[in-house]
Amino acid sequence: MIKPFDSHHHAKGISTWSISRPIPVYNVDSSPNEAGQISEVVDVVLYYKTHSERILLAISSLGKQSMILRYTWLKNHNLEVNWQTEEVQMN
Repeated sequence: MIKPFDSHHHAKGISTWSISRPIPVYNVDSSPNEAGQISEVVDVVLYYKTHSERILLAISSLGKQSMILRYTWLKNHNLEVNWQTEEVQMN
């Protein structure tokens, strides 16, 4: 599974790989994203508190966001979010 990753802020200096078939990117209103298609990925280890995992991220320009995690990743990790304190616990 590939997840979007913001190349403009975080991928500098990290080795990336081109993908054979670019992935189109659409905004929530179904219009094509200004940044164009995803054409590169990066293989990284994602760390959060005591959790770590190797993950393949697709590189894209996300504006103000640094990373977007897909629903399937969130569902598989079954996070507990306290919106008042902005604390996240991984199950």
